[in-house]
Amino acid sequence: MGEAWQDPGFDNPPHTHDEAEAFYVLEGSYTFYTDADPVEDVGPGTFVFIPPGAVHGFRTGAHGGKLICLWPSTVEAAFFDDKTWAP
Repeated sequence: MGEAWQDPGFDNPPHTHDEAEAFYVLEGSYTFYTDADPVEDVGPGTFVFIPPGAVHGFRTGAHGGKLICLWPSTVEAAFFDDKTWAP
């Protein structure tokens, strides 16, 4: 579990993994997209569940946003093993 802040217009590009993932929106607005049509104007207090294997991603609105992200340790390990990421 982690808390993440995104700048306005941040785009988490479409990707997939074998594990479920979930988000709880704390601030701002988001467009979440999965294998289905995008859901726009997702705001604070909204819980978003991404099933295993679903192609998914999100984009922040004009003011950015803040999320609580829930993912299994295998997803976290893949993210932090990405050598292109820099603090």
